[in-house]
Amino acid sequence: MPKIHDANSDQDNSAETGDLKSLEQRLGHRFADAGRLAEALRHPSDTEVQNGALPSNQRLEFLGDRVLGLIVSEWLLERYPDEAEGEIARRHTDLVRREALARAARHLGLGNFIAMSKGEDDAGGRRNPSLLADACEAVIAAIYLDGGLGAAAAFIRGQWAEMIEAAPELRERLLPDLIAGRKIGCTAATEPAAGSDPRGVQTRLTRDGDEVVINGRKHFVTG
Repeated sequence: MPKIHDANSDQDNSAETGDLKSLEQRLGHRFADAGRLAEALRHPSDTEVQNGALPSNQRLEFLGDRVLGLIVSEWLLERYPDEAEGEIARRHTDLVRREALARAARHLGLGNFIAMSKGEDDAGGRRNPSLLADACEAVIAAIYLDGGLGAAAAFIRGQWAEMIEAAPELRERLLPDLIAGRKIGCTAATEPAAGSDPRGVQTRLTRDGDEVVINGRKHFVTG
């Protein structure tokens, strides 16, 4: 299992074996197979992955994305029984997006437990929103495989409770995370965005990035 990150250590940060009991307490799940949690926290840059000795967390990330989507879908239908499909879909998009996952990961302190190369660590990998989101998805999958759908649902409902209640203000709360580490530029248009609330913050996922409407003015977040 990965060691908790020691910022003062010069050792390769892909070294394994350590105690993740404190993280299990934060997750609210005691793993029957601790190897699943270790795999979920193993970044592709880790030495053991690079030399072919151990798998990275990418396969678990793939599964965790689907588990999160299913559980959030069912939860939204339960929580908002009178809302139309379109509004439910918008809430769902906000709750499963990278920024929401990264926020949950930071709350749990996952960055301190991820096994990664020293180069990735030195480049700020433990604070990288995309890396944190991937690790959070992988942890969801690990909990699901170890304890079933009920265990995964309990974890997600605990970590996402504030976010599901925050909608529709969630997009505004996530905006700093959306912009962090990415480029944002105003479009050439100076007129208010069509159909927008001039006082609100809206996001719309597009093919090439996220279109963000802030106080009725269009911005485009990329990268």
